[in-house]
Amino acid sequence: MATIRCPLCGSESLENRHGNYSLEPPANTPGGMTISDTTWQHCANCGEDLLPRALTRAIETEQRRRLPVAIPAKS
Repeated sequence: MATIRCPLCGSESLENRHGNYSLEPPANTPGGMTISDTTWQHCANCGEDLLPRALTRAIETEQRRRLPVAIPAKS
């Protein structure tokens, strides 16, 4: 089995994480969100988070829910 490396720093220090994934905007931007009960990988070396497709879709769904106008969902 091949070792997965961090795409940002090349380190082999990826950790599987499970829990609530929080997105915090910059200090001058309102918002932020938390996706509950999910999994992702985190690089202990540089702090990069690798998001699986299911988590990315959950984030996109929450973004669409928050928008004031209707935008069709991607198929």
